[in-house]
Amino acid sequence: MGNCISSLRGNRESPESPLELELEGQPGNCPVLEAAEHHRTGCEEQPEHPVSDTAQPREVTVQILFHCVLDNTVKENRFTLKGYPESVLELKESIQAEYSIPASCQRVYFESLLIGDDERLGSYWIRDGDTLHVYYNSEGDVKDVLEIISSMREMVPFLESIQPELSKGALTTELDILISRSVKASKVESLASKYFWPCSTERANANRLLFVSNNGLELMHQLHVALLRQPWKNTPLELQYLEHAILRTLWNITATFSIRTLVLRRPTLDAVGQSLLRVKVEHDATIVAPHKLPAGRMALRGELNRVLSEVVYKAIGTICNLAELPECRLQIASNSKILQQFIAVMLTPTYIYIASLVTVAGMLCLAYSVETHPYLTQPSIIEGVIEACERDRSWTHYRITEEERRLDSMLLRYFAAMFFAQLATSSPHLLRPEQTTKLCNFLKSFLEEADYREVREHEVKNGYIWSTMVPFVKLAYFPYTNPNRSCSSATHVHTLTDRQSSDVETVRKLQELCVEAGIFSLQNMLSGAPAREILVEEGLVEYVTCLPWCTLPGSRAQERARDLVSALRHEMQLHPPRLGTLTRAKLAAWHFGLEKVLRTISVHELLAEVYKS
Repeated sequence: MGNCISSLRGNRESPESPLELELEGQPGNCPVLEAAEHHRTGCEEQPEHPVSDTAQPREVTVQILFHCVLDNTVKENRFTLKGYPESVLELKESIQAEYSIPASCQRVYFESLLIGDDERLGSYWIRDGDTLHVYYNSEGDVKDVLEIISSMREMVPFLESIQPELSKGALTTELDILISRSVKASKVESLASKYFWPCSTERANANRLLFVSNNGLELMHQLHVALLRQPWKNTPLELQYLEHAILRTLWNITATFSIRTLVLRRPTLDAVGQSLLRVKVEHDATIVAPHKLPAGRMALRGELNRVLSEVVYKAIGTICNLAELPECRLQIASNSKILQQFIAVMLTPTYIYIASLVTVAGMLCLAYSVETHPYLTQPSIIEGVIEACERDRSWTHYRITEEERRLDSMLLRYFAAMFFAQLATSSPHLLRPEQTTKLCNFLKSFLEEADYREVREHEVKNGYIWSTMVPFVKLAYFPYTNPNRSCSSATHVHTLTDRQSSDVETVRKLQELCVEAGIFSLQNMLSGAPAREILVEEGLVEYVTCLPWCTLPGSRAQERARDLVSALRHEMQLHPPRLGTLTRAKLAAWHFGLEKVLRTISVHELLAEVYKS
């Protein structure tokens, strides 16, 4: 996926099994009727309970209709069920071997009834000539991916066996050759570069699910842990390539939200964090590999530095993908070494904008959860992000045009503005007066200079796709316009009584800019169809429609809100909001914030709380 934070829909429930995952592009409803109670009809009398396996024939030839849900094509094949009866999972594996359709991508129907993986076909009285319907998303590279998984299984004990020699730092020529042959035979580097990325989205998703559902993640984690047992300076170059390939694969896998959740079942985040901290990156210093090379091999210095910098970069990308998962945010933010490494990476001349963009986008995801704010509002973090945005990078030797540099800088400032807005609206009490002034100046400068159309175009070009719209709509509904509100949700509670009047005014000005920044982000995102689909799925369309009524009259935020709704009226066929929704929107903008309003079922409870106060 490249350097992006990418996912499916953030509001989908994660399935219990990788075999139940829905892929991008798959319709929500299968065209086959899924009747809960649907019995086979016929002249013969059916038994009340499934017949025993012994009463069934040992071999049945059935007709299978393959339905590709992506292009609505149907293929007909005859298939012999050997060793009948089989479970549906065994049938799927047989189809996988014969037709290269991953088992995890198949749904099997008989007589319009979806059959579960653990059910036995003998329970359905399937006979010669019957028809099964198999719906699938895409064919995959089954043979190649399974061969890579098999080679990884052989690679794990090999790495365990050479640990003593590596720990001594005594790498013989024979061992070096053996390691090189083993790494090349594993073909791990081809997973991301050949099977997960350059092919079509549907085929790549099929390969990812095939990899995950066949124990690929577990084996990859074992390989990663084995590599991390050795310090970087004792790790041969071929094994450094292997660690880079593992991180590249993990970054690619975690780009898909439904698959990303499966990573939580393994301590992958800890291992990726260790890869990120392989070397301590210094501010304003290039990344240098800690190897002592003999005089005859000094030519490898540049390659060693390049591999290490790529390992650090891929580790950041993977961690920032995982930052979209609420379960991971506090674990990441509370690790001071990881946060300091983030800032150092943004300030090192080793990278230009690419690593800074990924890092700040990941920190924005961390800021979605208010419990991370005590760590993210540390002066070194705030000042480091501002310095990274203001740094002059015209000296770089990378071949990019001045226009590309301008657009990269604007996108970086956009991510930083959203990051600061999340902190300033949810946790202003954690910001010092001097920080408040800096953030106010930063947001004001950005909003005056940036064009949301250019931000959108460059964001899409770099592959950034966000999984939820809730944090950005929440920004637009921050209740800064009512200074006397006394019934705010926990995420909006803050007191300004201990500050001087000038500080209070600066905080309110900052929060007004944050609301405008939230509407700016909606202008950016909702100009694309994927974000509009998410808005509909999350039930936020009417709240966006209400924004012109809920922003401060005559403000720039209200002007942006009107432009936003006017643009969406043509794209989404908007209708006037219902009175109940408009009431909720007003309560969100003037008293509670959007989070509490969405969480409260009855509007009468909200109104009663207002009257009591």
